[in-house]
Amino acid sequence: MKIRKQEYSIVHFKDLEKLIKKVYGKEYNIPASMEWSNDSSHEVNINKTFSAWNVEMIKWLSEPNNNEVHGALYAILNDLCLRGELPAGEYLIEVCW
Repeated sequence: MKIRKQEYSIVHFKDLEKLIKKVYGKEYNIPASMEWSNDSSHEVNINKTFSAWNVEMIKWLSEPNNNEVHGALYAILNDLCLRGELPAGEYLIEVCW
C-alpha cells in the first residue's frame, strides 16, 4: 500500500468568498460554481501560472452582470496569487455550512 504525506494550507470556502468579494467587488458562490457538496474538502494547487483561459475567466468575471462564472475558481485563485493576496501552494478548501 502506498501512502503519501502532503502539507496543505487549510481554508474555509466562506473566507475565500469574502476575499473574492473584497478584491473583485462581487459575490461568488464557490460550492455552487464548482458543484461541491456540503461536508467536503477539495485540494487546490494555487500558483502564479496564468493561461489565456484564466485571463478570459477573470475578464468575464469583471464585467458588471457576470457574478457566477461556472468553474472559474482556479482562475480566480491564481489571479489572487498573482495579485499577492494569496501565497502559492497546496490548499485544502473546506466546505461546510
